[in-house]
Amino acid sequence: ERRGDVDRRVGADDDPPDHDHGEAAVVMEENWVDIKLLLATELVFYEVKSASYASDCVEEALGQVLGYVFRDPDERKKRIVVVGQFPPNADDERFIAFVKSNINIEFSYEQIDISKT
Repeated sequence: ERRGDVDRRVGADDDPPDHDHGEAAVVMEENWVDIKLLLATELVFYEVKSASYASDCVEEALGQVLGYVFRDPDERKKRIVVVGQFPPNADDERFIAFVKSNINIEFSYEQIDISKT
């Protein structure tokens, strides 16, 4: 399975998330988070995806990992890293730039009473 291969590769990389931080700083597969790096001033949430395009990995990961970030009670700054197996192409780069520039987009919630339909 490609997803498992990507998970294993993150841990086997030449510079894994715990490279300079020690194993105690790395939490794997806790509360559905693939990898969480605990730093003095921030938490880094790594979400591993196996899609063939970087933009697809980002699309699959963002809603999921935003939920993890929202539910994490730690007060430190939080950062998200989406990990995939393929480098981004030009379209992926444009999509990633778009997401980065709009991540603080205004958001609202509307409740619709379906009993009145």
